[in-house]
Amino acid sequence: MRRLGLAWRVALIVIAALVAIQMIAAAGYYVQRGRATEQGFRLPLPDQIAAFVTMVEHGPADTRALALRVANGPGLRVSIARTDTPVPNPPERVEWLENAIARYIGDGRQVRAYYIGPARGGPDGRRPGLENFTRRPVRLVVPLVTGEFVVVETVEDLTVRVVGLPPGFWAGIIGFLVAALALYAVVRETRPLARLARSVDRFAEAMEPVSVPVRGAREVRALIGTFNRMQSRIAELVRNRTFMLAAISHDLRTYLTRLRLRVEMMPDADMRERATRDVEEMNKLLDDALTFARTSFAGNRSERVNLTDLVGRECRERALTGSKVGGDLPPEPLYV
Repeated sequence: MRRLGLAWRVALIVIAALVAIQMIAAAGYYVQRGRATEQGFRLPLPDQIAAFVTMVEHGPADTRALALRVANGPGLRVSIARTDTPVPNPPERVEWLENAIARYIGDGRQVRAYYIGPARGGPDGRRPGLENFTRRPVRLVVPLVTGEFVVVETVEDLTVRVVGLPPGFWAGIIGFLVAALALYAVVRETRPLARLARSVDRFAEAMEPVSVPVRGAREVRALIGTFNRMQSRIAELVRNRTFMLAAISHDLRTYLTRLRLRVEMMPDADMRERATRDVEEMNKLLDDALTFARTSFAGNRSERVNLTDLVGRECRERALTGSKVGGDLPPEPLYV
């Protein structure tokens, strides 16, 4: 399972915080509205219609016109009809809205809510309830005790449009811009860590210290500074080891040269040849030690090698020293 990077983790934390803020704001809105209306937690539109019906039925007769003026607004058209309104065939009912209004009125009367606009959406022309409700006009019919009917129609969109577009569109654009700026800020803050990770890999391969620019937050700057000092100390240790091996090799070669001169003066030819071979092997050991020190400090470099030629050369050199070495090598080169 692939783990998320630091930037995405911080981004998810920010998104979760924004969602939590929205939920708290929504809860605060309903709590504030409940205290203002003294009705507790209720959906705004069904509660508004139920309150209008109660006012018309139980209020003075001369307040009906005033109630209509209060109820009508940019998102609603409210009227009182003497006769029932025609219902589309077949009707697309909004049962959750019917149940909410009937529950808020509280006397069990029959409330009707159905779509009156053309269907939009998927292949079947329908959408989930709330989304369909916000995109299509809805008619609500509530019978009164006087025999009349309260008819409420929502406008094309329940949200007020801004420059021909609903506020939700602009809210989405603003939210996208804010999210993009937040993500850019997160990436910008985590960029020094990514640069530090690349520098660690590069130093592990080449053992050559490359100072990382000290940028970012206080903790990140402290981490980068510590890494810069650490790689300098490690490089210095490796360099001192190389110098020490070189010095030891130089001193040992001085003594090996003297020993080689003494060997050349040995009277026994067979003994002289074996002693010379031992001195040469000791020289090779010193060369190998120096090669190891150089490669460990300079890093791992790739090189294309003909394996056939390499093995053949080693076999020939060892055969010249008297070793019984042979090989069945192919005639064509083998590169690794």
